Amino acid sequence: MLSQRLKSLESSGIVERRERPGSGGPEYVLTRSGEELRAVVEACGVWASRWLRRDPTLEEADATLLMWDVRRNIDLEALPDRDLLVQFFFPDAGRGRTRFWLHLKRAEVDLCLTHPGFDVDLEVESSVVTMIRVWLGRQTLKAAIRSKELRVSGDRKWIAELPKWLKLSPFAAVPAPDA
Repeated sequence: MLSQRLKSLESSGIVERRERPGSGGPEYVLTRSGEELRAVVEACGVWASRWLRRDPTLEEADATLLMWDVRRNIDLEALPDRDLLVQFFFPDAGRGRTRFWLHLKRAEVDLCLTHPGFDVDLEVESSVVTMIRVWLGRQTLKAAIRSKELRVSGDRKWIAELPKWLKLSPFAAVPAPDA
């Protein structure tokens, strides 16, 4: 579904596909036309964050879209000086992939859809809906871990560092409407 959306945006002249130097994988960047839409899209995002406050159903939750968004919002400056591999596991993601790997490097973050072949430093496991709630700022990472809705395993050092580089959605700070 995501690749179909990107192809449609590319054929409409809103995004341009480029090969990322060094990684061989593609990236999509906004064209001039796409940049003009940025304010409209951001305004829609603010509106949706304010007025559509319900959690998605499992049928609506898309782990792949979530992980692409998470990938784009990792705080590179907060990452350690060494590469890390973080596995995300969503056992209930029946509409596609259940495992994703973020290869965290100071210069960039790669989202891997297959295991990249080296040791996992951290494992994060939760339902897709729980991770979306955390991502949208509706539940803290700490609260999700405390309630056992989200589990993190690995070296304690990296577990403690996780909240520093795992930023929330840009719309997480949008307040709910006054009642």
